[in-house]
Order: sequence, then structure tokens, then C-alpha cells
Amino acid sequence: MTTDLARMTMFEVLVWSVLFMIYCQCTATGQEILLSQILYRHGDRTPYESFPTNPVPPSAWSEGYQQLTVKGMRQQYKLGQYLRSRYVKGQPYKLLNDTYMRNEIFIQSTDYDRTLMSAYCNLAGMYPPDDTHRWSADLKWQPIPVHTQPLDTDYMLHMEVKCPAYDRYLQDVLNSETVKEEEAKNKLFYEYLENSTGLTNENITLAWKVYDTLFCQEQNGYKLPSWAYKIWTEDGKTTYEKLAWMYGYNLDLQMNHPGEKRLRGGPLLGRMIENMKAKLSGTLSPPERKLFVYSAHDDTIVALLSALNVHNGLTPQYTATVMIDLVSEGSTHYVHVLYKNDTQRGPYLLHISGCASVNCTFEELVSVTHDNVPINWWQECHVMPSYHAIGGPLMVGKILLPFACLLLMVLVYIAFVTGVKRRTTRNYDTISSDFDNMSLNR
Repeated sequence: MTTDLARMTMFEVLVWSVLFMIYCQCTATGQEILLSQILYRHGDRTPYESFPTNPVPPSAWSEGYQQLTVKGMRQQYKLGQYLRSRYVKGQPYKLLNDTYMRNEIFIQSTDYDRTLMSAYCNLAGMYPPDDTHRWSADLKWQPIPVHTQPLDTDYMLHMEVKCPAYDRYLQDVLNSETVKEEEAKNKLFYEYLENSTGLTNENITLAWKVYDTLFCQEQNGYKLPSWAYKIWTEDGKTTYEKLAWMYGYNLDLQMNHPGEKRLRGGPLLGRMIENMKAKLSGTLSPPERKLFVYSAHDDTIVALLSALNVHNGLTPQYTATVMIDLVSEGSTHYVHVLYKNDTQRGPYLLHISGCASVNCTFEELVSVTHDNVPINWWQECHVMPSYHAIGGPLMVGKILLPFACLLLMVLVYIAFVTGVKRRTTRNYDTISSDFDNMSLNR
């Protein structure tokens, strides 16, 4: 008994010693978090689509294609609990109130069922209601607003908004010698894929859909077809493994090249930088805002990481999360970029190229990512913003009214000049007639 007590005491001493060291380190650095901005991928979903020979019928997915599964709901709820421990409970930073405060946090999602539902599940884990806000004895949940906008104008989170300039950048990448060599090297693989799936014209930009279907089915307990296990001697990978690599490679081709970074990941990075500038200058509205959360997709994650010049080519898993923390230490402000792409461990602190260390100063971040942030996305894409994108009838009125006034002034001027000319002509004719009459009378 005495020995056990001694061991317990030693263990407690060790724990308290470690905690004290951490406290001293935090106190020594004096870092305080001012603002955090989070982007995460939705949870587990059903396949994007299927292929002709797929033995798993569409009826196997009661939710329908491209929808969040119950497994995905649990994943997002768990991520919400992690974010609560990090930003509410103070591990490592205390940023938010214990209870939901509407001015502290803003949540935005793409206008898809799976991302909206992911956001709601995430918030359920992040903000369980206390007794004051618990409105149902049977339901430990409180409604928290999630904002969205039409997909065709959401160029910040939705990576498929029409952008002709981006299309040209992408086409240049796909026409590069590197991609052509990769396509040629995998010609037999694409033929095998077509014969196995019943699809046609398979290539590096389409093969991801086959992988997506197989991956979603495997994640939900369905066995892969036998052809997915064929081993390819040139690289020792199975068909399924080659498809997985192509999935990530395709995302990299779309997002991680000059021009692409600026027009895809750049708008979100630009918004985040503007939010940090406003926080530091005291102009953020409302001033109590401390957290921005964005619920989106794997290509959104890749686009942001690419704009930050830190994408490693790996496919973001379900609930993959990028956390960008603005912290202060005296008069210096640092930006910590963290990436959590593994549910079994904490986030990685990323070192942005061009920054002196992982403690990237705000000024360094703005400088090294300057070329990846567009000034006017609509103008650079050569796309006229739609009616909704420019603010609806009020903004349309503000834009058209000056032009209408200018046009009216031009028309009035033309009418005035025309009238003067006509009067001058008539007067000249009258004078000429009078002169002739006077001559005849003499």
C-alpha cells in the first residue's frame, strides 16, 4: 500500500512538473491568440456517381449520391468537440466563450447538403447548450446559423465557379510535357479501367471518379471488385492504389500551379488576410468577432494550401482541417498555419516558404503570398458578375444610374445642338428671302 502511494505521488509530481513547464513556456513567450480562421472538409459522404459495371446499386445509398452519411455526421461532431477543446477549453489557447455568442463566431458553407449538414454537426459538438440555452429536455443541441451563397457566385469556397482565365491556366498545365508523358505511361491502365468499369475515354482528369466511388463504398463496408487488386509491375501498385494517387495528382494539377493558385485558393486567403488586418487595426465588424469557420471540400483545402505554398500533394481526408491562428507576442503578430489531416493525431504546424520559421510574422505572410491573392477576381477571370454577385437590385441601381444619367445628358446635348442648327438654318433662309425682296423693291 505504501509503495502504491509512493508511486502515485511520484506520478502526480511528474504530471505537475510537466504542466508547470508548459505554463512557464507559455508565460515566457507571452503569446495571446487574437483571431482564428478554420477551413474543413465535410465528413464521410456517399459516392459522387457510379459506373456501369458497379455491383453496388444506387438503391444502396438511401441518402442518394453526394450526401453526408451518418458516419460523416459523427466525424464532424467529433471534430467540433476537438475545436471546442482547442478554442473554448484553452488547449492550447483560450479564445471563445464557454457558450455560443453570436458576435464571436461566423460560419459559412458552400451551398451543398453535405457541407451544410457537416457545419451543423460540427457546431453541435463545439457548442453543446448549457442549462440556459437548452430548449428541449430530450435534445442536447441548439440551433446556430450557418451562412451560404449561390454556387455560381461563391468563388471563395466553391472551386467550380466559371472562370475563363483559370480554364486557360489549367489547359496549359494539362498540355504540358509532364502530363502528356504521364498519360502515355498509363495508356494500358486507362484501357484496363475502361474494360473493367464500362466507362469510355478515361484519362488522368476523369479517373478520380472511379476512385471516389470505390473509396466511398469501401469506407461504408462494401468489398472492392477483384479488378481493383490487380498489381501493376511498373510501380508495384494495385489498381486501387494507382487510382488513389491519380486522385491527389489531379487535385494538384487543378490548384497548385501559377495562376491557378491566384484564381482558386487566392480569394479565400485574401479574405483571411483582410480579416486579420481588420482585427489588428480594430476595424473588424463586429469587433467581438474571434472565429471564422468555413465548411467546404477537398479541392477547397488543396486550393488554400496551394495559395499558402504548403500543399504536399496528398488528398485531404474527410474532416481535414486548416487552422490559421493570429497570435500576438508583445508588438509582434504571428500567423500559425496548422493542418489536421489525421483523425488519430493533432495538427501539424506548417512552415510557409519565405517565412523565417513556423512563427511566420503577419507581414511575412502578406509578402510571401502577395502574388497568390487576386485584387479583383471577377475582372481577372474576365467574367461579368451575375445579378446576385453584385448585390441584387440595389447594387445594380447604383451601377446603372450613373450610366443612365450620362446617356440622358448626351441625348439632351444632341437634341440641343440639333435644335440650334435647325433654328439657324430657318433664320438664314428668312434673311435670304427678305434680302431678295428688298433687292426687287429697289
